[in-house]
Amino acid sequence: MATILVALITTCIPALTTIITARKQRSLSKMHSAKQSILQMQMEDIINYEILHKLPRNYTNLHYEYDNYKAEGGNSDIDIKMNEYEEWYSSIKGGKENGNN
Repeated sequence: MATILVALITTCIPALTTIITARKQRSLSKMHSAKQSILQMQMEDIINYEILHKLPRNYTNLHYEYDNYKAEGGNSDIDIKMNEYEEWYSSIKGGKENGNN
């Protein structure tokens, strides 16, 4: 009986550790992927508007990635970037509606 218990413990603990570690890594991977997507789309919009004089096109996708980022436990670094983007986007949108630019 003791041998069976020892065998179960020695096989179950590493298996559980592997499962927990894999889930944590997957979550971190999703978070980092969303962060990279957010930063890339912000840069695309700024470059498209400032240099190519095209309207920003990633607004909806940015919010989708931001929601994913926060769901995976993202930190305030991207909150700051998203707030800056929102202010920039609002100024662009406001400028277009008022006939500026």
